[in-house]
Amino acid sequence: MYHEQLYFFCYSFLNQKEDAENITQDVFVKLWIKRATLDCEKSFSGFLFTMTKNLALNYIRKTIHQQIFVNQLLSNTLEDCCQTDKQVSLNEVKHSLNNLINQLPPKRKEI
Repeated sequence: MYHEQLYFFCYSFLNQKEDAENITQDVFVKLWIKRATLDCEKSFSGFLFTMTKNLALNYIRKTIHQQIFVNQLLSNTLEDCCQTDKQVSLNEVKHSLNNLINQLPPKRKEI
């Protein structure tokens, strides 16, 4: 009876069909788990829509935090790769410089 309304309500938050379907299903699972503690005097539809909104907002927060984590991880990985490349290049330059210095006459080496 409420499935379609809750789905479209959730879809209005997420704009993604699969995620809206999953959250709508989660609402009914949570409803079943809490069935013994429901207050019959309060609005049942209000309870369902509030639960749907809360689950959708929690999902959005979770998705944002995951994206931030992935971006930081990628950024750190790229920096580490760049640091390794820089270190290799620096070592090559040092090695070449030492070879050139060793080829100089003794007085020029000292200078």
